[in-house]
Amino acid sequence: MRIAELHATNVHGYLPIDIKFFESLTFITGLNGSGKTSALRLLMALQTPNIEELGAISYSRAAVTV
Repeated sequence: MRIAELHATNVHGYLPIDIKFFESLTFITGLNGSGKTSALRLLMALQTPNIEELGAISYSRAAVTV
């Protein structure tokens, strides 16, 4: 299974996340507070699925495409 995309809106009330993963390797970089860890937590929780982790992150909509 290959993860193709991660999309989320209003993460922490303001942050959009739109990541398209390359087929071989993708680096996620950014300033502190830009949502890198939140993106990885959402991705993990959506794939597991982990209801507790999904409830711990504030967002309006989140989707992962595989």
